[in-house]
Amino acid sequence: MALFQRASKGKGDAGKDALENKHKSESNIGEKMWKKVSQEYRLLEYHACPEYMKDNEFILSYYRVEFSVQQALSSLFKLHNETLNVWTHLLGFLLFLVLTVFTAYELGELPAFSRCIHGLEYNQSEHCILQSMKVDVRNMMAPMLTRTPRWPFFVFMCGSMFCLLASAVCHLLTCHSEQLAVFLMRVDYAGIGTMIATSFYPPIYYVFQCDPFWQMIYLGTISCMGIITLWVLFAPSLQNGKYRPFRALLFMSMGAFGVIPGIHAAMEHWNEPLCGRMLGYEALMAGCYVLGTLIYVARIPERWKPGLFDLAGHSHSVFHILVIAGAYAHYRAALLFLEWRDSKSCT
Repeated sequence: MALFQRASKGKGDAGKDALENKHKSESNIGEKMWKKVSQEYRLLEYHACPEYMKDNEFILSYYRVEFSVQQALSSLFKLHNETLNVWTHLLGFLLFLVLTVFTAYELGELPAFSRCIHGLEYNQSEHCILQSMKVDVRNMMAPMLTRTPRWPFFVFMCGSMFCLLASAVCHLLTCHSEQLAVFLMRVDYAGIGTMIATSFYPPIYYVFQCDPFWQMIYLGTISCMGIITLWVLFAPSLQNGKYRPFRALLFMSMGAFGVIPGIHAAMEHWNEPLCGRMLGYEALMAGCYVLGTLIYVARIPERWKPGLFDLAGHSHSVFHILVIAGAYAHYRAALLFLEWRDSKSCT
């Protein structure tokens, strides 16, 4: 019996030792990576950072502090806790730049003949052939001669590119100094507000093009909301990380305004063939933005395991990816709004 107890105890001790060795091994790997990266260029842990950089207490290490502008720019190609934050939105900016150039070229072309040919009406009357041909040609050429304005679509594209580029620059250069960090964070907030406001321009302009009163009301309202939001957020007292939920609430309130013109538009055009696809893309956009904002505010998953997600997988980089996904969904919706308005006149 004693022999059995000693054997069981030996097995239990061996299991504990194996578990402890595993934890030590994981800890050693993290320490080795930290030492290796820190030796390449100076990185600090959270407790050693100045107060203005303490935005997320669950990101424990890999902080760049008081870098020169040249060092900050060169860190674009190095490993730190902002690497993915910079690259996600920098690549997003390049994606939207390519989409803007490509779409500008495509929209610059005359409408395809296949889009116009359905407007032809064949009149079999013996006495009206010539007159019928004149009417048919005029109907066919009408879309080519009266194009829908493209500027609301490109306002959204420019707003998105400004937001993505401002975000990438902010995450890259805020490590220089507190003064520059405060300025760049304001530019970042301006980019977010601009992107949200300009996202309303294509759907509202094209859906309510035949109803100028509501078009002006909705566009004017969201523009004023954007200006007021930015004016509030530019207050120096709101730059601190503890106001993260308040900032998110302001931006979400701007997005929530879209429910009003959205319901109005759905009631007016519910029977349109493209309505379902448009609403699907817009719902996907809203879902990405809301989910991303909730993850950003809750600071998930780094809250569950502080230090594990310092380099990758933390809430801010996930938020960035969802912002790009939502913006791309809205890009697809905006193309549908434009296509629909091109094929449907107000008369």
